[in-house]
Amino acid sequence: MAILSKIRTKNDLWKSKRQLAKAERVIERKIDTLKLKKERRVAEIKRAANTADAVTENLARKLVKLKKQIDSLQGGLSRVRALANRIQEASAQASVLSAIKSATKALATMNEQMTPEELVKVILEFHKQSAQMDVTATMMRDAMDNDEDDDVTEKEIEQVLEEIGVVIAQEFSKSCPSCP
Repeated sequence: MAILSKIRTKNDLWKSKRQLAKAERVIERKIDTLKLKKERRVAEIKRAANTADAVTENLARKLVKLKKQIDSLQGGLSRVRALANRIQEASAQASVLSAIKSATKALATMNEQMTPEELVKVILEFHKQSAQMDVTATMMRDAMDNDEDDDVTEKEIEQVLEEIGVVIAQEFSKSCPSCP
């Protein structure tokens, strides 16, 4: 907790992260060293098992102490990692707090510059223009639909006349070339 209260700047955060990472590496090295000792001790116990019970028992006690040391260091390592996570969390919270602070300032400035009456006028004008745009869009869509309907109808009429065998415009122009 004392470390968290001392962190004031990004540089302090960087330093504390660096120190915690260094502590993690030191603890991990100690754990690795103790694990190697443990393996050697197990090998010694296996060799001494044939000779004397007192020596074997003494080596077994030392092995138990090594296991306890390893467990203790692993617990310390997990606490160091938890502290690193808490520091990172505190940093993230500080960043969020800073963002909220700047957003609050921006909103306060906006509130000073814009009165509620002006805001209502702008919103009403927006709604008016939006409604007008919707009406115009609807009218344009209807006009386009009507044009498409007329095209479809003319095509259908030509098709029906062709099926009947009446080709009015072409036959008329062939039979009377001088007619307008």
